[in-house]
Amino acid sequence: MLSENHLNKLERIVHEYQFEHAMEYFKESIRQVLRLSKKEIETYNETGLSRIGGNPDLPAIVE
Repeated sequence: MLSENHLNKLERIVHEYQFEHAMEYFKESIRQVLRLSKKEIETYNETGLSRIGGNPDLPAIVE
C-alpha cells in the first residue's frame, strides 16, 4: 500500500510517460519500501560495530 504522497507521484510519472493503461496493475502490485545506503565505506577495524548481513563481529578467540 502506497502513501497518498507516493501514489500521487506514481500517477504523475505514469501520466508523464503515457502509461495509464497499466495504472490499475501498478496500484495492485507496487509496495512501499525502505532503501538503506552506506554513509561511508566501513573498514571494520574496531570490534562492536553494527552490521547488516555478513559475518558477525566477534573476537578472534571465538570460532
